[in-house]
Amino acid sequence: MATTKQPAAGRRKAQKTTGQGTAESKATSPVNAGKRNIHVNKVQILGDESAEGLAFLSAEYHELYSPENSIEHALVDALVNNEWSLRRLRRTEIEIWDRVSDQLLAKKGPNGVVTAGETFAAGSAEFVRHQRAVDACERNYFRALKELQRIEAARTSRRVLQFPQPPKRTEPPSGA
Repeated sequence: MATTKQPAAGRRKAQKTTGQGTAESKATSPVNAGKRNIHVNKVQILGDESAEGLAFLSAEYHELYSPENSIEHALVDALVNNEWSLRRLRRTEIEIWDRVSDQLLAKKGPNGVVTAGETFAAGSAEFVRHQRAVDACERNYFRALKELQRIEAARTSRRVLQFPQPPKRTEPPSGA
């Protein structure tokens, strides 16, 4: 529990905080943020993906939500992980379309034309499996987001309860 002086001191300190000043510190910030969280793990990076891209995404989310404890860090990490997976799944959907339509074109010959409907029908099992993965990532993303917003709302309501606004003046100012 905070003493009566601590919240006021924290507000004064926050007024002095200006963030990163130099271009160099701004450039290294995403990398630094990524170093301290789980998303720099090489297992997360596949094929043409970059560790820097993941670190930058992670830094953006950590800056946006400013987690204050390990639970909030875990929720922000879940957001980053699911966003990264959704980006990957968008690319894999295109790869499925290309591969299935190429297979159909090979069967039809050099003058064959393949429609989107034919491609979808031929790869329907893959598309269904893919959509399940997308749905799971979106569900997990929005669950984590909802919990993070719930925690933030509770924190905000506690601050309002701890720091009520001064009552409005009901008497006219002197000299009126």
